Parts: sequence; C-alpha cells; structure tokens
Amino acid sequence: MQNRTCLQSFNYGAIFFTLVFMVATTAVVIAERYVAVNTQLPKKVLILSSYSPDFPLYTSFVEGVKLRLAEDTAAEFEIYHESLDSLRFLREDSFHDHLASALYQKYAANQPDVVITHGDFASAFICKYGGEMFGGTPAILTAYALEAEAERYQSLPANYILVAAMSTVPRNVQLILNLKPETKRIYIIFGASTGEQNMRAIAAQELKAVAQDVEIIYLDNLAFPDLPAYVGQLKGDTVILLRSFQRDVQGNGYVPAEAAVKAIAGVASVPVFASTETHLGSGAVGGYMDDTRLLARYTAEKALLALEGHQFPNNSIEKVDVSKCLFDRRALKRWHIDESRLPPNSIIDHRSPNVWTKHRWYIMGAAVILLLEAALVFLLLRNSQRRKRAEQEQARLKQRFEDFFNYSATAMAVFGLRDLKLSDVNPAWEQLFGYAREEVIGRTAADLGLTALIAPEDGEYTAATNCFGILQKEVEARNRAGRPLKLIISTTSLRGDAEVQGLVSLVDVTDFRRMEAEISRKERLNQMGEIAASIAHEIKQPLTSLRFVAEAALYWYAENQPPSRESVVQSLELIKTQVDKIGSIIENVRSIIEHGQLAGERNPVDLNQVIV
Repeated sequence: MQNRTCLQSFNYGAIFFTLVFMVATTAVVIAERYVAVNTQLPKKVLILSSYSPDFPLYTSFVEGVKLRLAEDTAAEFEIYHESLDSLRFLREDSFHDHLASALYQKYAANQPDVVITHGDFASAFICKYGGEMFGGTPAILTAYALEAEAERYQSLPANYILVAAMSTVPRNVQLILNLKPETKRIYIIFGASTGEQNMRAIAAQELKAVAQDVEIIYLDNLAFPDLPAYVGQLKGDTVILLRSFQRDVQGNGYVPAEAAVKAIAGVASVPVFASTETHLGSGAVGGYMDDTRLLARYTAEKALLALEGHQFPNNSIEKVDVSKCLFDRRALKRWHIDESRLPPNSIIDHRSPNVWTKHRWYIMGAAVILLLEAALVFLLLRNSQRRKRAEQEQARLKQRFEDFFNYSATAMAVFGLRDLKLSDVNPAWEQLFGYAREEVIGRTAADLGLTALIAPEDGEYTAATNCFGILQKEVEARNRAGRPLKLIISTTSLRGDAEVQGLVSLVDVTDFRRMEAEISRKERLNQMGEIAASIAHEIKQPLTSLRFVAEAALYWYAENQPPSRESVVQSLELIKTQVDKIGSIIENVRSIIEHGQLAGERNPVDLNQVIV
C-alpha cells in the first residue's frame, strides 16, 4: 500500500514538472520570436527610374510600389529613389561610369536589400553596373519594349528578373479597325530616340499581317514643330495612333508627352488613339493603355519574393499584360464612336458630369434636410391629430356631461373647492330650491341659507373632495319659500378646464320620509288593533267568570237564599283571581308597548356596557 502511494506521488510529480517544462519552453520560443520581430531591421528598397520625378510615369510607378509594399504588414520598408532622367539628358558612357561610381559610394555603407528599376534605360544601366554598385543584391527590372531591347537582356546577372510589359500596338490597331471599320490609313507616331526607333521596328514586324487590310504609315521623322501642321491636314478615313514621343528628330525632348498629345489631338481632324494611361484626358480617344500602377504592383510582388530569399532562375524574363482598355467619353462623343462597340471591361473616363456628379453633396444635403423636415412635419401632424382627437373627445365628454347635468331629474350644483361659490346649477336645482340660476352664480350656499348643503365638517368634506372621493349624507334644509326639505347629498370632485371643482347632487326625500312616517303610523295602529283584540280576548274569559259570580250573588239575594259561608269565600277568591289575571294582562301589554318585552322577562345584559 505504501509503495503504491509513493508510485502515485512520483507520477504526479513527473506530470507537474513536465507541464512546467512545456510552459517554460513555449514562453522562451514566444519571447525569441517577439524579440526577433521587434529587432528586425527595415528592408531597404531602392527604386532606380529612367525618368525624372516630375514625369507622370515616375509618380505612378513609385506610388504603385509603395501601395503594394504597404499591404505587407509583417515587415517595415525604407524606400530610396534615384532618377537617371535619361529622356532629357543624353550623356557619354564615361558619364555613366562616373554615375555608377557615385551610386556605389553613396550606398556602400547602406546597401539595399533589393533594387527595382523602372524603364528600359534604368534596366540596361543596372544590368551593366549592378554588380559593381550593389554586388549580389537581387534586382527586379522592368521594360516597355522587350523586343526592341532584346539584345540587352540576353544574359541577365544572377538573381535578376525582367518584368516586360507586352506590346499594345497590334491590339490598338485591331481596336481601331473594330471601332472604325471604314478606316483606310493608320498613322502611328513614334519619337526619334533609340528606344522608340527600336519599338517602331518591332511594331512594323508585328503589323505585317494587318498591313494587307489597312495602310500603316509611321510618323517618326518629323520635328515636333512640324508635326501638328502635318497632322492637321489629314482627312478622310484616317486614324492616328500615338505610341511614344519622347524625343523628335532634332533631339528635342518632350517629357512628359502630355503636351505633345494635347497639341496633336487639338489640331487633328481625325481620331487620335494613344497607348499610355497618362495620355488620357489630353484629347486622345483612348485604347489599350499601359497601366503603370499595375506594372508597379507586379514588380513589387517579385521584390517581396526576393526579400524572402527566393532565388530567380538565370535569365528570368516574364511578359505581363499590364494594359487596360481606357477611353475618354468626350473624345468618343466627338468622333461619334458608339460605346456599345467598346471591348468588354472597358473603362470610360472623363464622362460628362451629370447633375448628380456635379452637385451630389448639395443634393444629399438637401435630401437630408428634406427628410428631417418631412419627419418634423409628420411628427407635428401626428401630434396635431392626437391633440385634435383629444380635444374632440374632451368636447364630446363635456357635452355629454352638460346634457346629463342639464336634463337630469336630480338637482345638481357645481362649486369651487376653495371659495365654495356656486358656478352652475341645473334646472332641477332651480325647481327644488326656488332660486333662478342667475341669482345663485357667484354666491355660496351659506349666502342662500343653505349652509347644510356645502359645509365642510371636521375636514371630512375637504378630504373626500380633494381625493376625488364621494361624500354622502342626509341633511335638512328649507327652500326659498320656507318649505322644509329632507335631502340626501352626494358630493365629489371633478376636473374643470382651469381647476378642480366640486359637484353636489341632491335627492329630495321629503315626500319619501313623510310617506315612510305615515306607513309607520299605520303599522303602529294596526299593531295596536291587533293588540286590542288580543287584550279583549284575554280579558273576556276572566270577565265572564266575574259575571257568572255576580249573577249567582244576585240570584241568592233575590230568592233570599243566602249561600253558605264557604260558597261566599270561594266566590270572592274566584273574583280576586280573575282580577289579578286581568291586571297581569294589562301590565304585559304596557310593558310590551314601553320596553318591547314581557314584564318580568329576563334577557342577557353586557355588564361592561352597563358600567360604561
């Protein structure tokens, strides 16, 4: 038994220490993770852009990257920006060498964890100098003209990946033919920069099949001042497609290109389509346009993979469709293009603002005010209806009371509880007391000599009327003619329009009491008759006996035959007995009349009452 107890104690102890060990281990792991999370340094992200900060594509791309990184709440990021501004400044390769050296020195003590490039020039620059500047730091490259710059990306550095936007020129040409089937010529505008010329060459290859159905003309050899004049004279079944115009043949840069688009679309007599989202709103109809934010989001997702330690395969190139079918409603309306013919999922921007769009806040505010006013009017109308119904009900009850008061056979009077002055009497009251209504209004019952009608006695009346009780009693009074009256008075309280008043009703019981007294008198006479008959019956027997004795005595004296002494004594005793009997009968009758009981009869008596 003792061994078993020791074994159980050992098991309990082992279980206890096991639980303590598990809790401690869990706490250590949680603490280590907490410390790791809280001591984790922010991830450094460098965005290297081909464009200047005031370029719309630059702003859209940076915002897109920041938004996607902000969605990852598990880590913090430090974002750095570098602008090469290659579109406005063309420099020798030696300058690029110096630029790469400057960037190396700038970030030598603060190496980025990942590099993101925007634009073909920045991507080519990082491919050439990335190892020198940042060592083995992974890089996510972007390009808008992969086919045009294919030679640059034939051999990417290790852990580099290129995200290339698919060309939109073939799809835009097909879109133009779908929306404007009568189109015979399409003028495609390209700039004169090296990248744009490469894009033009690729477009020519992509449009060989389409060239059999429509004439494709490339405008890439004009100076910008001559371009609007040339475009303005285009007529007929012609459409213009602006692909890219960053630099003209004279080497003048046009960044951003929105001004160029606006100048071309403003003078063109034919529809102008475009391929970049930033061109929308400058007069272009629209088309399949590159969405820079979508490209930035896809690029940021690849950067997150690189930050997590993902290794990209060698020469990784991914082509992505980052275009959206965007249109300007104003341009569609200008060139009579039916919106129903647009591709599915098309986005129509710059719609003509309707009344709701222009003034929706005013409309919403006015609607709220109208709703509040309607609610207030509804409440006021409902309260007014309730009040009206209450007033009608009150008027109906008042009329019913007045009808009951005026046509009742019971005499009634209304008086004030404070001053006891009469405020109204009904016709029955006038008839009962002989006073006209006009004579009693404003006077008290005491003024009319009717003090007994409305006169508080020891607070009984006041207590009853103040709590809406009923005080009932019988009083005696006299009417104006001096006729005595016996009245039963009932007094209660009622609420008037201004104050609580008293209502007294009087029932004339004078005749009733007289009849009651007469009936009582007749009943007494009847009772006396019955008593007299009973007395006569009871006395008749003793008197008969006395008559018999008297006749016997007369007979004895007439015959001169005196009776014996014994006979005389018996006769006298008989007379005495019969006289006592008559006296007893008379005494009983008198006792009944005076005391209600027989003489000598005994009844129970309460000594306490007798003593009190």
